[in-house]
Amino acid sequence: MLLVFWNHSILYFPVNFRELYPICKLMVDIVGSWYMPCFFMVSGFLFANSKKSWSVVMNDKIRRLVVPYFFVCLVSLGMKLMMPSMAAFTQGGWSERLHYYFLEGGDRWFLYILFWIFFLVTPFRKYIVKSTFTVCLTILFIYTLSEENWFPFIYPLQRVLIFTRYFLIGFLLRRFYPEIRKCFETYWVLFLLLFVVYNILINNYCEGRFWELILPIIGSFACFSISIRLTTIKSFLINKAVDFIEWVGKYSLQFYIMTGFVLMPARTIIVMKLGIVNPFIVIPVVFILQVALATLAVYLCKKFKLMNFLMGY
Repeated sequence: MLLVFWNHSILYFPVNFRELYPICKLMVDIVGSWYMPCFFMVSGFLFANSKKSWSVVMNDKIRRLVVPYFFVCLVSLGMKLMMPSMAAFTQGGWSERLHYYFLEGGDRWFLYILFWIFFLVTPFRKYIVKSTFTVCLTILFIYTLSEENWFPFIYPLQRVLIFTRYFLIGFLLRRFYPEIRKCFETYWVLFLLLFVVYNILINNYCEGRFWELILPIIGSFACFSISIRLTTIKSFLINKAVDFIEWVGKYSLQFYIMTGFVLMPARTIIVMKLGIVNPFIVIPVVFILQVALATLAVYLCKKFKLMNFLMGY
């Protein structure tokens, strides 16, 4: 979740750091290649042991995903209509806006896609987790299917299939978690080194479906390894940082909902009002402001019953 804030801090509006500075584009490419698939892996991991029925799961996901999604869409649309000059992009007429929010996932497409994954996967959950062989075949099938343009007029279904494979990988991780955790703890340096080597030496030379699937897995596994490693270090500052990261993780849905809303004032203050355009100042300052504003907003919203409902607490 924090990496989502970091990538948003590498601005493309009102100044495009990604076009002006190669190092900024490289950071976006490296981090952006895996943090959203990682979200879906974690979602699959946390869902793997659920015994709830399809109807109970759907009721829960409507409350936790659909209600916040439409609430955020309404707020976002209202802000774009009232303050178009501050928005990175706006839709045209109402038909385009309705298509964007109902058929493309809108500004918070993760909530939209994740709901449909739960909708499709939950009925077949017991068959998917019966054997490793079944899981591997399912992942392979989803991988092959999702890369073909079979659904040119059903845009969300294409993305649902693409991210379902990472959701299912999360299933597999949960099933063998004790062994995998031990592997992460033992070989965390290797996972990190593999991630660095791939992005620096291999990424520019390897293309194709296989590498497009592998890179998000490498990035996610490196993140998991470092996260687990941090929890084993005995240091007051690191332990406090881990506590904060765990809190962000607990309310990651609400932090995700706040992404665009906290980015707008952060970049407005730093770039538009103060006139700072040096990326080495703007990026860390905008990142800190986003995290601080989102933390405050998540904390305050938790205090009100109505916001608990609208924000999916």
